[in-house]
Formats: sequence, structure tokens, C-alpha cells
Amino acid sequence: MKTGIAAGLTAVLRGHRVEDDPKVGDGAFSSAGFFGFHPWISAGRSSYGLIAGHDRSANTYAASVYGGRLSRKAYATGLSP
Repeated sequence: MKTGIAAGLTAVLRGHRVEDDPKVGDGAFSSAGFFGFHPWISAGRSSYGLIAGHDRSANTYAASVYGGRLSRKAYATGLSP
């Protein structure tokens, strides 16, 4: 069982992830990467984005996943987290 920030992520082909846990995921295809970059495509493939940050800490991946979730939710709803 995955816990923490990894909950809701399922690995798929070509190195991207599908955030498919209904409690925290939205079905987006995403790839949290180095230094805070987080490209994503919505589950319906109608929206996409690239969140760019600059972070060299050890927790960059977790911050990118969490930030990506918040940013996609804000984009979809028009509301700030």
C-alpha cells in the first residue's frame, strides 16, 4: 500500500504516471521531475500544462507531485488553493 505523496500514483509505460486514486488523484497523466518541473495532461486530454519551479532539495519530487495536484485543481475550478 502506497502512503503519503505516492498515494494515488500508478506507474504506466514511457515513464509517466496516472494519478488515479479517487481520494487524491484526478486521472491526469503527469511526470514530476527534477528541480520542480511538472508537465501534465488532463485525464480527458483537453488541458495540459507545465509547472516550472527551481528546487534542489531532497524532497523535490514530493513537492512537485503535490504542487501539480494543487495547480491542476486551481486551473480546473478557477479557485486558488
